Amino acid sequence: MKILPCVIGLGYVGLPIYIKLKNSFETYGFDTSARRIKELNNGFDNQFQFLKNDLFIKNKNLNFTSSLKSISKCNFFIVCVPTPIYKNKKPDLRSLKQACENIAKILKRNDIIIFESTVYPGVTEEICIQIILKNSKIKKKDFY
Repeated sequence: MKILPCVIGLGYVGLPIYIKLKNSFETYGFDTSARRIKELNNGFDNQFQFLKNDLFIKNKNLNFTSSLKSISKCNFFIVCVPTPIYKNKKPDLRSLKQACENIAKILKRNDIIIFESTVYPGVTEEICIQIILKNSKIKKKDFY
């Protein structure tokens, strides 16, 4: 099976993972911010972690997108969305939930999902997987 990774969330965690994977695999980077995607496709990282030369890896096409259709062929998803903490010390899981809803729309049998976002114990099983199961047509035993 060919590994076709997609990094979801291209911030300070996701972009370095994308760059590292891009050295070895055809890799897609997904972000809901069309502005972020446009900047990255133009070689500009507004967080100043990477220079244009870092983004344009020699002989490698950039695959930054905000289109779910563009990542529907991917089979290995790494979720790197922000999970900030409110003043009351509760996490804001909106971006994580949205990522799960998006993945559910394109998830296929034998796909793999890794949650890199910082969450408390139980979030993956109690929230993420439940959202994916509710919004996809596959069963829990069909993906990892």
